[in-house]
Amino acid sequence: MIYALVKNRAVGLFWIVGLVFAVHLHLDMRHPNTDALLYYSVAAYFAVHRRGLVERSMEEEAAGWNADHGTKKKKAAPEDKDGNAASVIPNHVGRRCFAEGLAGVMISVFCYRRMMAPEAAVLWTCFYRMAMPMTCWAFACGVRLPKIRPWMRQSMFLYAIHFIVVRFVNKGTAVVTRSLAGTTTAAGISLVVYFLLPAIAVIASYILAKFLVRFLPGVWRVLSGGRKLEG
Repeated sequence: MIYALVKNRAVGLFWIVGLVFAVHLHLDMRHPNTDALLYYSVAAYFAVHRRGLVERSMEEEAAGWNADHGTKKKKAAPEDKDGNAASVIPNHVGRRCFAEGLAGVMISVFCYRRMMAPEAAVLWTCFYRMAMPMTCWAFACGVRLPKIRPWMRQSMFLYAIHFIVVRFVNKGTAVVTRSLAGTTTAAGISLVVYFLLPAIAVIASYILAKFLVRFLPGVWRVLSGGRKLEG
């Protein structure tokens, strides 16, 4: 549904502006929440109309994928003997992404300050939540990352099921520590589990993904958006 609304530039912008007003006026659509629909729509709009901006890596740009925002066939970035993208990033590209990151930091700080003000509009919270990942993406753009591993290819599937894993672990922890409720021991256990949750969610998701790929490939294709788990 979101793709149908954002595939046209004008209609997509009108839809996003409408969502901004809906969030500001506290019009709750419930399934999904209006603010979540705003995040999805903004991300989808950029993915459709500015694909190079959101999917471009600095290595790909250095390899030549910058002429038309990625609409042409993508060129593979040079790799070293270990399969990592080679360090061929031009200085001007690095400076630009660093500048984009700094701009994102300033925007994020501004939105955060407005968000924390008494009786602040909920829109500032939404803008802050959008600005932060964009800022991290801008900075990460220039980092020489290792070769993609299979467990890293489950991004959409992980997003789809991570909340189930998190809720299950949280509820399980609460049941196990029920007799310790209100003590520092219970608080310590909860804190440790909180920091372990990302790793637990990734591991559980990868195990389930491997199962689906092997025994229910059709279900996997639907839940992963057609992505492959192996390279």
